[in-house]
Amino acid sequence: MLFRSTGVKLVNGNYHICGDLTLAGSGDFKPGADTLIIIENGSLNVADKAVVSISKTTVILTGDNTVASSINFPNGNGKTASLTLSPPLGSTNPWQGVALFQDPKLTNTDNKWGPGADFNADGLVYLPNSNVVTDGNTSSSNAKCSKFVMNSFTTNGKVNLDFDQTVASCSAIGLKQWNGIIVRLIK
Repeated sequence: MLFRSTGVKLVNGNYHICGDLTLAGSGDFKPGADTLIIIENGSLNVADKAVVSISKTTVILTGDNTVASSINFPNGNGKTASLTLSPPLGSTNPWQGVALFQDPKLTNTDNKWGPGADFNADGLVYLPNSNVVTDGNTSSSNAKCSKFVMNSFTTNGKVNLDFDQTVASCSAIGLKQWNGIIVRLIK
């Protein structure tokens, strides 16, 4: 797997990126300890044919709203990409259970995924102002503990989403559970 960016700094074991971060190739990013990847004033881009897995890491999108902040998969017939995210697990880590966090002050945050986008995330994916549109054959299948927060979600084409959860799986990653009425998106 390749991380491509114009400016990457390693600070206290965490990666700080100014501008876009592009993930290309195939591979796993498995740091020895819980890690943050902070993308400031940029987007997370997944290249065509990329198959990337990131573990024990929270990806944070932040900035000053001067540029778009989104997760970009390749678009076009025959293009595919897979991104799998697993959050930090340390019980003293304030980011425990959070796989992807987009700063709520960001407003240029819409996402258009597919066709061929495969996005799997264990833990919380927080895109509070994003309008997510999936096209073509978009899929995600995670039977652990996935929670998505977004402004709106629209599907066009064939979409296969499976976010089955178990209390034990959510407890294992430290993702807090709602004790009220449970609402699920079903196909």
